[in-house]
Amino acid sequence: MRSSLPLMLGLCALASACTVPAEPGSNPARDVGKSEIVYSEGFVELTTLADDGDLRACQVLAERKLSGEPATRDLAGAERYLRRAAEGGLATAQFALAALLASGEFKVHEPREAEHWYRSAAEQGHPGAAVALALELARRNEAESDREARVWLQRGAEAGEPRAQSALAAFLVRGRGGERDPVAGAEFARRAAVQGDAQAQALLGQLHLRGEGVVADADEAARWLRPAAEAGLAVAQLNYGQLYLQGAGVVEDPAAGAQWIARAAAQGLGPAQAKLAQLHEHGRGVVRDRAQAYVWYRRAAAHGEASGREGAERLERELTDEERASAQRELSARP
Repeated sequence: MRSSLPLMLGLCALASACTVPAEPGSNPARDVGKSEIVYSEGFVELTTLADDGDLRACQVLAERKLSGEPATRDLAGAERYLRRAAEGGLATAQFALAALLASGEFKVHEPREAEHWYRSAAEQGHPGAAVALALELARRNEAESDREARVWLQRGAEAGEPRAQSALAAFLVRGRGGERDPVAGAEFARRAAVQGDAQAQALLGQLHLRGEGVVADADEAARWLRPAAEAGLAVAQLNYGQLYLQGAGVVEDPAAGAQWIARAAAQGLGPAQAKLAQLHEHGRGVVRDRAQAYVWYRRAAAHGEASGREGAERLERELTDEERASAQRELSARP
């Protein structure tokens, strides 16, 4: 089963659809109040509306059937009414249905069914669906799919969707799905970063570190890496920790740098594990501890880091019996 994020997105789409837009010539204040009352009715009244063809009632009813404790949820009923709304052309229902199919909450009946419904919603201008469709396409790792994914990300980005801006920035910087354009990538990363997108903040910070698409600026790198690191992104934690080791963009503080790098290493980021091993080996920002260094070199090696393998092989020849035994105990408890 995939991450629960698509499911949450689907439920958010469901919740956002509870207000029926006023018809031309009606009294908006009166009708909004009426729709809220109608959709606050019980299952019987709501079911009547849904069975009479009210697509939004179908969607709200599906949400009601999905809510509550797992034992009381009615997945079959929710799927039935949500499919009815999606097949009737309601974009938010199409998006929600796709998200629930992608998350594994609903059983997929046809190949790429989630992609089909994401596409249907995206073609109606749903920005979240455009992002989700692009990510579905990107998972194929095919040149043609990457090109189409980039088109959908462009649409979502221009509509102001921060996730689309963030993903498009990465595509542009890496040249995925088309030519590389780090300048445009940096601009889209900035648009998403100012809206709080942690992935975009991490990317923008890295671009400022490398001077790619933007002027190299350690202060700007630190400015954007910090919130991404605080949000828990391992690569941002590693890069932010490196700034403390170098005294670039922040006051040099090896202990703070080691702490950030340790957070990234604990998440399984190979380069961070190798760097933490070096810090333990040389006693920079942490107490010098060759057994700990060996442990982290081994963990980095397990994630494919050549420096981790080399460090582990070198230290294994140098460790005392006591250090080796200490390292092995920790690796046995947590490889």
